[in-house]
Amino acid sequence: MKYKVKKIKNRIYSVVVADDYDRAMLFLRAQEYYENPKFKGKIFDIWDFIKDYSKDKEGFTYAKDWTGFNLPFNKASYLYDNLHIYSFTKYDTIFNTILGRIDCEDSYIIGVDKLEGEIFNHELAHALYYTNQLYKEEVDLLTFNLKDYERYKGILIGMGYDSKFVDDEIQANMIAGEFEDEGKDYLKVFNFFK
Repeated sequence: MKYKVKKIKNRIYSVVVADDYDRAMLFLRAQEYYENPKFKGKIFDIWDFIKDYSKDKEGFTYAKDWTGFNLPFNKASYLYDNLHIYSFTKYDTIFNTILGRIDCEDSYIIGVDKLEGEIFNHELAHALYYTNQLYKEEVDLLTFNLKDYERYKGILIGMGYDSKFVDDEIQANMIAGEFEDEGKDYLKVFNFFK
């Protein structure tokens, strides 16, 4: 599997994997451990996850459903360093190697196909939200005044997002143009901090 690890900004690292399937499988365990309401904080067998994820779909569509990934380094590091993972895959081995190349415990990791475009901007917005308090305060103020907040929140929870991450997800969606209307103000803040 081909990948590159690049430091984007202070405390923000990008793992670039062009292949959608490889990128999704590389981040699957750590991402779902970090924020999936059903699997959050749990060690899970990869095959149990695949079965659960596929039950209401026509097969395992994870790589088509999710194109970008983001999580704090310390969450992934804790998962791989302190917990016994069974059904360890080649992707877990590679992800663990990547963690060894990152030198800052309070870093944030994003997984993207390239270092530009909507996916990159969406994931970078998550990273900024986590690593830059001033950025977070600015976009939280915009989110607080968002006229369609409840509708966006419902959409995201319906997609399987944990309610804890809704505000972060709304701002990232606004940056990437995934929600209509009010994204211009978010882009101004994002472009300032980018």
